Amino acid sequence: LALEEDKDLIFNQFANVLNSFDPSVDIEFSYINQLGRNNELKAAIQIPDKNDGYDDIRLEFREMLKSQLAKGNNGLKKSKYITFGVEADSLEQATAKLERLEIDILSNLKSMGVRAEGLTGEERLKVLHDILNPDKLFSFSYKDLKPRESTKTVIAPDSFNFVPSKYFKFGKYIGAVSHLQILASELSDRMLAEFLDIDDNINISFHIKAVEQTEAIKMVKRKNTDINRKREQEKEMVTQMIQLYCRGNHHTGSLMCSECQKLAEYASMRSDKCPFMETKTFCSNCKVHCYKPDMRDKIKAVMRYSGP
Repeated sequence: LALEEDKDLIFNQFANVLNSFDPSVDIEFSYINQLGRNNELKAAIQIPDKNDGYDDIRLEFREMLKSQLAKGNNGLKKSKYITFGVEADSLEQATAKLERLEIDILSNLKSMGVRAEGLTGEERLKVLHDILNPDKLFSFSYKDLKPRESTKTVIAPDSFNFVPSKYFKFGKYIGAVSHLQILASELSDRMLAEFLDIDDNINISFHIKAVEQTEAIKMVKRKNTDINRKREQEKEMVTQMIQLYCRGNHHTGSLMCSECQKLAEYASMRSDKCPFMETKTFCSNCKVHCYKPDMRDKIKAVMRYSGP
């Protein structure tokens, strides 16, 4: 809903947040959709009165939120978390690093207008508990932990079953895990939005690893080299197919006729300008038909004759 200039500002601010992490820091963004958390949602919108003359406004706001809740998210609770970790030689060193990181992250998010807060140990356990036990309420306090008892007993489901290996079963629920490796430049915001529009229990985690500038430059150069190699291979293959078509249909011998030469030059130009070269398979699978209609008809005839 934001204006284009606001989107640019938000994107630049978020990019600055990501660029503030050095390669020694591991970052994970977690987006968690959970069903059946109606009571928690109702508790979250209970804005208490303060007897300061604005309670009628608070009441109106509470009723509005209740109405929105009743209209229809089916108890779907959406949460977002940032998890970060560092390498350190001791617990004391790690604690100091993590505390500084937390302050920096909260400050950066605040500058973006994002409300965020750190979680206590019990709150972190609740997140894990609710993921592993979707239909159970979390009730725990560290003071109730018995000697030699682990918090694992609090958050672990009654059972785990990993047969068949494609899925896993915990309690009465069945889950599956998918892993995607995507470079930042290839990540679409629409993909995340479409995942999060699913009205069901789903957890999406982005594991982000910063790369040293020199290594990042090398990576980009290697990628560009691979794309250029693929582009040249495509141009050479299409030219050979046009030559084969021309010999078989126009009987020109080793040289192409002027019409086929123009087609080969046009095809080469389209390959040079193709923005999908990195991920493309066949032009026939592309949703963007960049060939002019007459050239498209000609290259189709070539593909039918010279193709496998």
